[in-house]
Amino acid sequence: MLDEEPEICVEILDNMMKSLPLAMKEFAPDGGWGEGFGYWAYATQYNFIFLAALESSIRHDFNFLEMEGVSETGFFPIYIAGPIDKTFNFADSSDRVVSAPQMFYLSKKFKNKTFAWYAFKYAFFHPLDLIWFQSPVEPTKANMPCDRYFRNIEVVTMRSDWEDRDAIFVGFKAGKNSFSHSHLDIGSFVMDALGHRWIMDPGYDNYNLLGYFGKERWNYYRLRAEGHSTVVINPGNYPDQDPLASAKIISFISKNEYSFAIDDITDAYKKHANMVKRGIFLDKKEGIIIVQDEIELREKGSIWWFLHTEADIKAKNGNREIILYQGKEKLLCKIISPENATFSIIQPKSLPGCPDPEGQNKNSGIKNIAININETTESVIRVALIPCSNSKETPTISDTKILDEWK
Repeated sequence: MLDEEPEICVEILDNMMKSLPLAMKEFAPDGGWGEGFGYWAYATQYNFIFLAALESSIRHDFNFLEMEGVSETGFFPIYIAGPIDKTFNFADSSDRVVSAPQMFYLSKKFKNKTFAWYAFKYAFFHPLDLIWFQSPVEPTKANMPCDRYFRNIEVVTMRSDWEDRDAIFVGFKAGKNSFSHSHLDIGSFVMDALGHRWIMDPGYDNYNLLGYFGKERWNYYRLRAEGHSTVVINPGNYPDQDPLASAKIISFISKNEYSFAIDDITDAYKKHANMVKRGIFLDKKEGIIIVQDEIELREKGSIWWFLHTEADIKAKNGNREIILYQGKEKLLCKIISPENATFSIIQPKSLPGCPDPEGQNKNSGIKNIAININETTESVIRVALIPCSNSKETPTISDTKILDEWK
């Protein structure tokens, strides 16, 4: 419309130059998106359609594609998705993998055929698939590392293989509770293995709930820490993590044989704790995941540790071990420390004394596996997660060191 309404068009473009960078700076530095995968797909779809429109209409994209992190953002949906086509669904995102024709656009602009692989694999008959199509190349260990750390949003994903649907996948986060659409989910994780999701995130609740995006937000179970696979300290009628907390991944190592990440999540619990750290170690050779929490409280208190799952459950060894079942496959959850700790299976709902508003999702089919340690000032909670196919022997767990000694 430039030839018909030049003044209006110039005004619109001028406002675009001021506003679009405010959104696109969120891609820095590694292309991650703090609201999770679903909102990454929503944001990038319109972002890159707009840039393509600039190119085709006025032959200039104002160098927006050169902003930090934009060339990397095509890696985010690839790494955030596990081998069974479910995503690490932190914040208000679902675990569904969705189509993204904008990945063809990114593939063309940044000459990365793996971006096109994602777009091709999950294509859903969008006209832009035809307009932007590029030939794809599947990710493999040879052309892409199995693990990746997205800074700023502080999310790590680790996997044992790219091409095996039975591969182990772990998504793990620190991050900021103040991101738009965030939950109180610092320290939470999901885990896939043997073709199933074993440790899951219940996800978002109904957006129409009273105060969901206002003062009631931290009263809803699915948005609270207790609704995620993380730690809760001294639960009560208040947010169970600091809503303004910002936590960092302080160590990340990725190798062919193993990988691990360590979060310093103290800021989320500073009301009650001097120090809270969580590490997740993936032994790719033996097929073992270690989840280790080191907690030092300001004074004696109560620590809760949670896993959420949709699998069938059977306890053994005096509740020191729990076996999860899905079809013919199983996952062994084994407490290594403390020596007196045991698992319990509790309902996926608010703990006694915590907010419990009406209208929440009933969480049917979800179980919450808990460890509860009371009257303590410090604890090291170390749990092994071992995928066990009926055709394989259970691997041996080697000695585990404190987090400062993980190398």
